[in-house]
Amino acid sequence: MLPPQQASDSCIGPRNVIRFFEGLEETFEDLQLHPQEVVDAGDRVATRLRHSGRGKASGVEIDTELYHQVMTFRDGLIVRAEYFDNWDAALAAAYAPVDAETANERTGPRAG
Repeated sequence: MLPPQQASDSCIGPRNVIRFFEGLEETFEDLQLHPQEVVDAGDRVATRLRHSGRGKASGVEIDTELYHQVMTFRDGLIVRAEYFDNWDAALAAAYAPVDAETANERTGPRAG
């Protein structure tokens, strides 16, 4: 479903985030993400998304929920973006307790 360079659902640093969104732009024509529900879970926000657009190569139109986002914030900035193909999994991640390993990952320096 994702372009080859987006086979993984994680990336670190601004360049990789930009590449992720460029890949979407290369793959879809007029891609629109329509928030259906937003849940504030403290330092994380889960957003249920509906996607519409058309595949550039195939011409196939989409109007479906492809994935949902969980954004983690620190000091007013997004420090982590996670994507889930299932809304229940996104909600579980948004409300999951922060363990020591995850806390270090979220607060540690990021390569750019």
